[in-house]
Amino acid sequence: MKKVISLLLASLLLLGLVGCHSSSDKAAAGTPASPEELTETPAETGTAAPSEASPEDLTDAPTEAPTDAPTEAQIEAPTEAPTKAPAPEISTAKADQPEEDMSENELVSLRQVILDNGCICGVLFLGFTDWDEEPFENGNGVWQKFLRQSDAGKEFDFLRKIPQDHILDVGGTEVYCLIPLSNSTAKSVIRTEMSEDGETADVGDPVFTEVSDAPFILRCNVSDIVPNARVTIRTEDARVDWEPFLSLEDSHVVVPVEGGLCDLTVYNY
Repeated sequence: MKKVISLLLASLLLLGLVGCHSSSDKAAAGTPASPEELTETPAETGTAAPSEASPEDLTDAPTEAPTDAPTEAQIEAPTEAPTKAPAPEISTAKADQPEEDMSENELVSLRQVILDNGCICGVLFLGFTDWDEEPFENGNGVWQKFLRQSDAGKEFDFLRKIPQDHILDVGGTEVYCLIPLSNSTAKSVIRTEMSEDGETADVGDPVFTEVSDAPFILRCNVSDIVPNARVTIRTEDARVDWEPFLSLEDSHVVVPVEGGLCDLTVYNY
């Protein structure tokens, strides 16, 4: 009886050893584990299991990645270079204006300055001629040549309209234009010379007399110290006696201190 029990125990022991050996071989051969074996809780592994995102978290995430692709407007950029802006139109009002109107407008503006200064006549200094220049005589072209070369001749159109009988020459290098204010202005020009007592004296008869508001030209003064002409301007209320003369300090026209004659010259020096 004891032998039978001993034999059974030995058999059980042998079976147990065989089972253990079989499990070890399976693990070494890479037999996949069962789902039960793979399942581990976070507590056992020490790693937090991923949780599902809530709807709120999903709505906060950007739905589209930013892109640098050109927009439709950029793709349809113009292929032609922009044209230059049109040049501004240059006014030609003065060029299109009739010469008679231009001349009249110039005289109206100058006479307004004379009136504003309380004078009866105005004077423009037009410039100098050469010492040996021929006199301003009808038909010799010296006056026209002077106008072409002088700044005043380029600025004032009315000077070209002055008739030859209103262009006076008593000899000299200084050229003036006198512009009466009123049509009832009496004007005269007479030659003068230095007397023995140092005063200027009239020589002969007037070379020009007239009653009108027409402007006239006077070329005079051989010397820059002693005038050789006297201009008289008279109205019903005033009279001006003027000997053409330029200041030795600034070469500006010297007008009577008592008034009556207005200097209209625009000086560039």
